[in-house]
Amino acid sequence: MVVPRRSRINRGRETEFILAEYLQAYWPEAHATGKSAPGDDIVGTGVLAIEAKATAHNPILPALRQAHGRARDGQIPVVIWRPNGFGPANVADWVVATRVSTFFGPLAFRADYFKELP
Repeated sequence: MVVPRRSRINRGRETEFILAEYLQAYWPEAHATGKSAPGDDIVGTGVLAIEAKATAHNPILPALRQAHGRARDGQIPVVIWRPNGFGPANVADWVVATRVSTFFGPLAFRADYFKELP
């Protein structure tokens, strides 16, 4: 088992708090859980089950499996990735990912892009 360095752990936690602050413009109750225990990294975001990652390499596929595994009924699993070199000043440029079936299914439906689910 590979144990992450303390600096990587701290960067991950910092990412959660930066992201939660940014998301408060959309969900005033959004906040980071600030822990490494199982569960959502950011809570108070309505139907989104958010998994935040701050890594050098693209973590999206394993993180999507993680988000889908943790999502509860009615939640929409998404991954938000903070690539290296992307700090708090450009949080709006971080990457949001979800499965195609999620985006064109429940997410688009709830946003009223479609009249009914296919």
